[in-house]
Amino acid sequence: MSAQQDDDAAFNAAGEPIFRLDDGTWVLATHLAYEYKHGPLPAGMHVVQSCGNKACMNPDHFRLQKNSPRWDRQHTSWHLLPA
Repeated sequence: MSAQQDDDAAFNAAGEPIFRLDDGTWVLATHLAYEYKHGPLPAGMHVVQSCGNKACMNPDHFRLQKNSPRWDRQHTSWHLLPA
């Protein structure tokens, strides 16, 4: 799956929605939404949707999951989109 992109929002190769911040950094939309509702994301954790829909942005469907080595490998460059 190739990345789909407009100016400030896109889907990464895993199908997860991402947003570009003012400083040009891309962030997972679920992490941004989680932090808006709950505060900073705990270190070593990431957000998953309990409904299983990677594009879901309903904060009631968010739960935290501990990062695994596999998750870390898959998301080390998730924010880098092709030009």
